[in-house]
Amino acid sequence: MKINRYYYLVALGIFAVSLSPIITKAAVSSSLTIAANRMFFTIIILTPFTITKILSEIKTIQQKTILLNILSGIFLGLHFWSWIDSLQFTTVANSTILVNLHPIFILILGSIFLNQKIDSLSIISTVIALSGSLLIIYNSLFNLSLNMRGDMMAVIGAITISVYFTIGSQLRQSVSNKTYTYIAYLSAFVTLFIISLFFNINIFPENIRIFFETEIIFSGNIRIFSETEIISFHIHHQIF
Repeated sequence: MKINRYYYLVALGIFAVSLSPIITKAAVSSSLTIAANRMFFTIIILTPFTITKILSEIKTIQQKTILLNILSGIFLGLHFWSWIDSLQFTTVANSTILVNLHPIFILILGSIFLNQKIDSLSIISTVIALSGSLLIIYNSLFNLSLNMRGDMMAVIGAITISVYFTIGSQLRQSVSNKTYTYIAYLSAFVTLFIISLFFNINIFPENIRIFFETEIIFSGNIRIFSETEIISFHIHHQIF
């Protein structure tokens, strides 16, 4: 019965992930503004429920682990930026399909850096998925209504989230879910904030319209919390 609750989270996560790109594409703010505010409001929501445990736990965590946690957050920030940017230059379908190639990159990263073995079924699945993705990118080259930049940004989004997941699969064995998530999202926001300074972009909402465009109060947060719980479940049961 304890595992069953994750089925509801999977369903909720699928709903949020499906709705999230549609809402994001309708926004008129820059991709950096939307991504940064998504992280910012998530941190605000998480802080009251996690800060006490985090301050207590962080004293017992090794410095190397904290640095890796921060690194995973940097890639998370880059993921949201690249993925949201892709939605402004390609279709929702293309972006969603390409960004969800991350299991393939996780497989590759796991083989290279974690010495994980890849079975024949995984190789066949990878080839099929890559073939379909290459067809999408090929179509973009000859379709003037689509932009190659959008597809490539979606692929970058898949690669960066793969790094985040790969690091997380290792850290979550020694760091609690709340602490890992908080540090990662805080690092993601700081990363996006620094990037905004470099490009001279004001990422903070100037009115209520932009606030709603961040979609944080709806599908964004649903996706974040359900995704976090699902990943935690996968790692705990060693099926990540």
